[in-house]
Amino acid sequence: MGINISATNFVAFDDTHQRRVNTSLEGNPTVEMLGDIRVHHIFQRNNDGDLNRDGNPLVKAMKEMDGYRIVPMYREQFMARARLIVEGVAGDLDVDTVMPMPSSYSFSREIAVLVSDVIGRELLEPTFLRKRTIGEMLAQYDGNVPAHLNDRLAKLYKHQLGVWQGSKPGQLVSMKRIDTKIRSCFQPLCLTEDVPDLGGRRILIADDLLATGSSIVGVASLLQDGIGCPTPSAVCFLSGL
Repeated sequence: MGINISATNFVAFDDTHQRRVNTSLEGNPTVEMLGDIRVHHIFQRNNDGDLNRDGNPLVKAMKEMDGYRIVPMYREQFMARARLIVEGVAGDLDVDTVMPMPSSYSFSREIAVLVSDVIGRELLEPTFLRKRTIGEMLAQYDGNVPAHLNDRLAKLYKHQLGVWQGSKPGQLVSMKRIDTKIRSCFQPLCLTEDVPDLGGRRILIADDLLATGSSIVGVASLLQDGIGCPTPSAVCFLSGL
């Protein structure tokens, strides 16, 4: 079943098509590799009616953002279908801990709770991760254009630095405001001083949507390099396009 969007931005199921999102049991989950990170996607996005790589009406409705809404009945149906799909691959999710992606919205945590409940693994709150400030980003990245960027991407990179230079240094960085083509150039998170002992723990990162994968890769690098965890795996509510 796909999704329909009303003129007032309410999102609903539709059994007659698979436009925008494939929510069928037969077609899900899908799996992809982000480097060494194995990512399960509960629902698969497609570009039939949705070309926005960085968003989707369904996930926006589930998060109640940008004016999109969903009635409780449909929301419960989506989550019930998500549970069935996760149950179908529970045996493949061989981890010790499930951790939501740090977010100002609670939906990633809701996904983490669902997965944790289905596979019977503890939930880890990401309180030891924090967003970096614009001042911290400039201190690391200003004047350091990556050599692998072509001229067009280098221009985007420099433009982003210019945007930050015109912002308050103490403002928290927002990846949503960074062009998807250069997001992988930046690490927006860092470890706090209060890091738990997670060395050797196999962590599953739960996120709401895959745009470029840079957020998952960034968190994974902190878990691996900063804490000593093995390569994490991940599960996303919606796949990339």
